[in-house]
Amino acid sequence: MGPLSYDGGSYRRQFDTLRYNFLDQGNSGTAYTISQHIILKCLTLREEKSHVEKHVNNANTASVDHEKDIYTAMASYGRHPNVLCAILCIPEGIFLPRMKTTLYQYLKDNPLLCANTKLQNRWISQLIRAAAWLEKIDYAHGDLRLDDILIDVNKDVKIADFDATVEIGSELLAGTLPWAKEDAQGWPGD
Repeated sequence: MGPLSYDGGSYRRQFDTLRYNFLDQGNSGTAYTISQHIILKCLTLREEKSHVEKHVNNANTASVDHEKDIYTAMASYGRHPNVLCAILCIPEGIFLPRMKTTLYQYLKDNPLLCANTKLQNRWISQLIRAAAWLEKIDYAHGDLRLDDILIDVNKDVKIADFDATVEIGSELLAGTLPWAKEDAQGWPGD
């Protein structure tokens, strides 16, 4: 496992052979391209130089394990066309279908999209149906933002990144500003 520098920190790569297949890195997971159609999302681990990095690694491990549990639970209810489904969850990570881009990147690359109300309405409808399906199976995404909405080759949207997903009625422990409310200490939450 070779080190990887990211945002001033030092990270350990789970699979050194995938170092040339790096796709993206989030807080708790790193995505690697496996093929034109498949990615592997695996745990992001910091070099443990202090108890802080050890704590972050434990939190990242719990986050990715939770996401695997959510993908497994969702699979038992079937598939929804606008919710990303895992291909396979293994101890080392999650194999997922590769999408074309994120909604964030698509909007950034296509600033004239505001004129395409037909596409906007289709996406709104797809997001509503996806959120309703999650709610029907007693889940709330918990951190839905533009980077967690993916666009496929047909320009359909899919909700992804379920590490903050909770059962309806459970306390949301995570969130990203400005999409989550701040608590009294200024942290995202209730």
